[in-house]
Amino acid sequence: MTIIEGSSLYLQLVEASVLTIEGVGVLIILLGTLLGAWDVIRSLYIRRSFDLVYRRFHQRLGYSILLGMDFLLAGDIIHSIAVDATMDHVLILSLIVLVRAILGFTLRTELEGKMPWEQIRTTGSRDNTSSNK
Repeated sequence: MTIIEGSSLYLQLVEASVLTIEGVGVLIILLGTLLGAWDVIRSLYIRRSFDLVYRRFHQRLGYSILLGMDFLLAGDIIHSIAVDATMDHVLILSLIVLVRAILGFTLRTELEGKMPWEQIRTTGSRDNTSSNK
């Protein structure tokens, strides 16, 4: 096997891996959406509160988007590092990571109804009160 054939095989393996990882990300988002929609139909059929049904769908969809975006980002990182390690691609990847971080922060804040650091503060105060008993 020559160096060119070896690098071609390497690129094919990396590309296949990236497509698989990104496909898993898309599948997670799609399944989260479909399962959420099924849950809405089922819940409305048994006459649950629309507010409760909407909140559950919103949370399921939001968390599936967050998890799916993690897989999509992983695929972008692998592709940028292993295949296109140019400065342009690194800058594009940096922008993708920045957008993903902002989207993740806002989506998680909206889903949980509080800032991420409020959970740490609340958890810490619970630990302090339980150990004082």
